[in-house]
Amino acid sequence: MKEENVKNEKKSGSVSTRIFYPSNVSGSSLYLDEKHGALFTNEVMKVSGPPPLRPYSFLIDHWRLVRIPAAENAPAATISIDNTGKEELEEKAQFPVIIFSHGLMGNSRTYTYQAMELASHGYVVVSLDHGDGSSSFTIKEPQNAEQVNLVPYDFDIFKHYDPTRKENVDYVRARRAQMEIRVKEILSAMDAILHLNKQDESYCQTSFQNKLTKDMIFMGHSFGGAASLSAAAVARPGLVRSILVQDPAIDWMTDVGRHALFDEVVVEGNGGVEGIIKKDGNVLYDGGTGGYRNQSTDMNNGGTSPEQPSLHNTSINMQFLYSNEWQDANWGNESILDHLITNNHIGAKNQKCELAVIKDMKHNESSDVHVLMPFWLSKVMNAISGKRQPLDVHRELMDKSLQFLDGMKQQQ
Repeated sequence: MKEENVKNEKKSGSVSTRIFYPSNVSGSSLYLDEKHGALFTNEVMKVSGPPPLRPYSFLIDHWRLVRIPAAENAPAATISIDNTGKEELEEKAQFPVIIFSHGLMGNSRTYTYQAMELASHGYVVVSLDHGDGSSSFTIKEPQNAEQVNLVPYDFDIFKHYDPTRKENVDYVRARRAQMEIRVKEILSAMDAILHLNKQDESYCQTSFQNKLTKDMIFMGHSFGGAASLSAAAVARPGLVRSILVQDPAIDWMTDVGRHALFDEVVVEGNGGVEGIIKKDGNVLYDGGTGGYRNQSTDMNNGGTSPEQPSLHNTSINMQFLYSNEWQDANWGNESILDHLITNNHIGAKNQKCELAVIKDMKHNESSDVHVLMPFWLSKVMNAISGKRQPLDVHRELMDKSLQFLDGMKQQQ
């Protein structure tokens, strides 16, 4: 495991990340680093805790005692395991890269279980802490060793939200503005990790030189799932191999991202208008809340211009995983995507595109939070279904993700 502010030399600034990767060195480290543990628990409770409990960060202070089976700054593995179980020598060993984007009010630490599980199966996982104001804990690159420079959580965005309205256009557009920042950070992290594959840098103590494949995998939960799809739509052609999203907040995707996901969908009765989906004459999707804000002539009248990206004429494989909570509420456009995927209207020919639902799972169970929380407290908060242990949910989530990724390896 490695924690860094990964730099993109082509652009100013940095992206705060944690990198999990295979290593032949065993060891353990704290789930929260000792220096920032108290600050972390305080910020996480202030941002994402239930309102009555937000002042009481001691409720999650036990997180500071948790240890994980990951050795910090260990050298990357000298061997890898292929699909047949055969060990490959160091000079041939290359690991696929996953760029992971956290959900709203999340951060890289609260998706540690997923990152470790994926790393244990031979993936290098670059888990981001976004700087768009949607993260509960993101540290900017400090100006000196003693300074802790936190990115403040954007509470002002909720001024745009009115629960009495059917649609909160201004609120959704504010989230889409944050999404633009997330997309840039994902692409910046991708460029940075590709650079580290070419040469070592002083800001990264672990060498990844010639150890990574050039095919990227974008992965994320909720806001991060939408960010992964949006970033893949504008990434340089041929770099993104697969996208795996969990309860993706489709409505918060960028205009370009939403259009790229639905642009070539042709369903009977839609009249060939791209980005607009109809079934039996009824509109299923017309751009989401507020529609496509900057609609071009091509968006309105059909026909994909060379400047408009698509997620369908590429070699990208896609997996959509939904909790049954989001399926039941039809959040994240689950029913539309299920209909389209079932009828082979999404994804390029010869590429895999699948959707699955995890039973007895609630949305927030993708993160570590309720694995670390006492079961009774999570149940009282109505944050879990209570029908199964959160760890069992995590295992099923990872099993489905790894089965999909293994299928991609065999396809290659």
